[in-house]
Amino acid sequence: NDDDGDGVKNVCDTDDDNDGVIDSADRFPVDASETVDTDNDGVGDNADLDDDGDEMPDAWEITYGLNPVNAGDRNADADGDGFNNRTEYGRGTDPIDFCSPGVIESFCYSFWADEDPGQCGGEVGERCVPVGEWSPTMEIMTDERAGGCLQRFSIRSRCVGLDARICVDFQGTPGVAGQCNNIGNHCAGINEWTDPFRMDMDGRYGFCTQQFSITSSGAYRLELEFGVTSGGDASQCINTGHSTARTTGASTDVVGLDVDGRAGGCTERLRLLHGLGVVAF
Repeated sequence: NDDDGDGVKNVCDTDDDNDGVIDSADRFPVDASETVDTDNDGVGDNADLDDDGDEMPDAWEITYGLNPVNAGDRNADADGDGFNNRTEYGRGTDPIDFCSPGVIESFCYSFWADEDPGQCGGEVGERCVPVGEWSPTMEIMTDERAGGCLQRFSIRSRCVGLDARICVDFQGTPGVAGQCNNIGNHCAGINEWTDPFRMDMDGRYGFCTQQFSITSSGAYRLELEFGVTSGGDASQCINTGHSTARTTGASTDVVGLDVDGRAGGCTERLRLLHGLGVVAF
């Protein structure tokens, strides 16, 4: 045969289709419209809508500055939002916009004493940690000393208007006043603080409880680790251990703080995770 009609038989011709690419380098040596098949699927790149076979169309990759002949960018995260490029394509979001779809970036708390600072130990003040990291440990040791401990919580993101809320349901033993101030379910949206609440447990009857929850259109979970200070009386801290709140509707366990004149107190730390990087205990 003489496929390119140049008067030289294919067996002797080094460029059978006369497309300027020698046969030894041409994936389609007798098809002048094709020379390359990046993903080796039998369809030349000119006709193939996904040249590198990474499940992201060439036109979409070009639109967002990705490489249509590099399958490795499938798992890259161009905007650093925790969603790889293939996931962004599947979700219909923008792979070079951090706020598309938008994620919570950090978890924050404020923890402070209104009088005697010895009752509120560990890491006091305002602290923020990235999603995926544990907060510092707070130590709640209120007793007969003056004053008590206050807390409030927040979730943060540079994506203003992100659909997410954190809540803590703070309650006290019914009929007992003064130990648990500003009871109720305190919630805050993105970049907001929950209302502060105050714990001033002592030798009186009753105690305070907390239960955390989180809501969002994304998949998140909030881990709570509740324990006892080293050498402390464990009976002051009710329902110790790990528990999890999820955006699917589950809340953490209800934990109780009945710290008084007994030794030590209760410890508390939290960690927020999203569905792209769940870390097991």
